[in-house]
Amino acid sequence: MSRFLVVFLTSCQLAGGIGLGPKQAPPAPPTTTNTTANTTAPTNPGDPPPTANTAPAPADGGGLSRITVPALPGSARDSTMIVMPTLKNMNRAQAEAAVRKAGMKGEIEFEFNDGPARSTEVCRQSPSEGGQSMAHLSVSITMCTPDVVHEQPVLAGLSPAAATAKAKASGFTGKIEVLPLSEYDASCKADTVCRVTPFRWEINQDPSMQLWVNKKVAITVPD
Repeated sequence: MSRFLVVFLTSCQLAGGIGLGPKQAPPAPPTTTNTTANTTAPTNPGDPPPTANTAPAPADGGGLSRITVPALPGSARDSTMIVMPTLKNMNRAQAEAAVRKAGMKGEIEFEFNDGPARSTEVCRQSPSEGGQSMAHLSVSITMCTPDVVHEQPVLAGLSPAAATAKAKASGFTGKIEVLPLSEYDASCKADTVCRVTPFRWEINQDPSMQLWVNKKVAITVPD
């Protein structure tokens, strides 16, 4: 009888019935905490983290950067139609003042092609000059590096010696030759340079430069 009871109890334990000890509850599922931040995750795993719309200007003044001027208070409901002024070649302060003077009250976004230190002139704007926009809308202005116009030193009209010295002082390192014109040029004064070849000699890509002068003309007086 005792032997039968032991077998019976063992069978009940295996079947989940009556046990010798208290029945243990199944383990509870792990709890999770919602830690999702109020940010936008990168599209791809390798993408950099999201940044604000306004990028601070780099300290060294180089590289693409943006600066946003905030909208004027109370401008959100102003739907007045404004005609955009011409901003080309203005500096940042002049452009901002011109936009506000015209009546635009929204944000003004400045984009610098090569940093604020170098990009000092307006080269593009949106809305374009003469275009109409509601006063509360934003204005986009692109600042570019000013075009530096390099004027080649003028050698024509100088004496050959003066022209040679000026060319060397301007950086020309090649050979300088003084040659006579094949035909007399009445518009060119005697002992002065009439023309120079190559035309763009200041690029300093040619091994030599030619200073052309009038050839000497023998004048005979009849007896």
